[in-house]
Amino acid sequence: MAGVAVEAARAGALVSSPSDVEQAADDRAQAVATGYGMALHRLDVAVDPSDFRRGGSVRVEVSYDLPLDSLPLIGWGTIQLQHQAVEPVDAFRSLP
Repeated sequence: MAGVAVEAARAGALVSSPSDVEQAADDRAQAVATGYGMALHRLDVAVDPSDFRRGGSVRVEVSYDLPLDSLPLIGWGTIQLQHQAVEPVDAFRSLP
């Protein structure tokens, strides 16, 4: 979860327009989650681009409903895993 959140926040912080933050972060979260073998229908990505500016930040919170049937001796239900990451926007970059 940490890897998904950190990568998504970084992708959101690297775009050049506030309107592109959510899409970039969501796309990256899905790509990283797929690489980890996570089921995308169980992944939820919440992106907060409200502080996207020079010297600001992008905040991403991801949650994943992990089915317990993949764990030995449990076999039922799900648990929700969550992680939040904040990535700074470079104070010296050019933005429109």
